[in-house]
Amino acid sequence: MSANPQPKLTIVDDSNSDAIPFERRASVRHPATGHVTAVQCQVQPDGRRSRICSLTMLNISDLGAGVLSQEPLDIGSTITLFFPPHGPERGFDLYGKVVRCDSRNSMYEVGIQLTARAAA
Repeated sequence: MSANPQPKLTIVDDSNSDAIPFERRASVRHPATGHVTAVQCQVQPDGRRSRICSLTMLNISDLGAGVLSQEPLDIGSTITLFFPPHGPERGFDLYGKVVRCDSRNSMYEVGIQLTARAAA
């Protein structure tokens, strides 16, 4: 018997289990494509600052949206997504709050919690 036993690797067969066991989303996500323009608003000690950014849609649901950004977005900041008109359809805006921003290679994957309207 050795003085420093090596840990054993145990493989559990979970092929019949749910692929995402901790899924807690309250609404179904739908894949989305295309680009949207967004305005991020940050509250800073010297006032409010806004910046315009271009985002690539990943998915959307009744409660949130997943997007890719070339720059990190501040968690907790408010954001307005501008969806342009397409053919005879009118454009529309969605409002939300940045709740997640994770680095993915040279991009940032951002989670946005949608709200009913813009914050005052």
